[in-house]
Amino acid sequence: LDGHLNEVRRSLGCGTVSYYNAAKEKYQLEIPEHTPVPDDFDLRSRKKGFRRFWSPFVKGKLCELLVAEKALEEGERDQMRKLFAMFNSHRGKWNDTVTCLSMLDSLLSLALVSQGECYTRPVLYEGLEPFVHVTKGIHPCIARTFQGGHFVPNDTKLGPHPNKTEEGEERMLLLSGPNMGGKSTLLRQTCLVALLAQIGC
Repeated sequence: LDGHLNEVRRSLGCGTVSYYNAAKEKYQLEIPEHTPVPDDFDLRSRKKGFRRFWSPFVKGKLCELLVAEKALEEGERDQMRKLFAMFNSHRGKWNDTVTCLSMLDSLLSLALVSQGECYTRPVLYEGLEPFVHVTKGIHPCIARTFQGGHFVPNDTKLGPHPNKTEEGEERMLLLSGPNMGGKSTLLRQTCLVALLAQIGC
């Protein structure tokens, strides 16, 4: 194509002829507007002071390029099918690997969170009446993003604690207060703390 460009420059007597590449129409010969061109040049586009053509040689080479690109695309598609088939033949190993990694990632994440200064190891009881006793509890999410100063911890006691029968016997609490006073925060906080305690945080 570079040799053809030099040939066109010589035949037209114009050294400024160059290739213009559009998105779908590459290698257009950009020729000054008043330069005579052969009749077999195919006009493709214009700009101020210039016309753009495909010569028969360029059109032939573009057809060859199109065939080559299609062959390349088919070859890539075939190789990808083989690669996916090979990957799929070991899917059992991949499933086991992903399962182990996800479990490790979860455990490491929980361990990292549990190292925070606001966390303590929960004490769980089995075989007793349901109860939840949280001392100096904080909302796990809000405590990390709260911008209004120190987050005030809250105690929550529901149900009979086996070692503290004198307090926390209530199975239900009626919580009242103004709008934006933290009622929903306390509810979500208690639920999140209970869930995190069950998974070891």
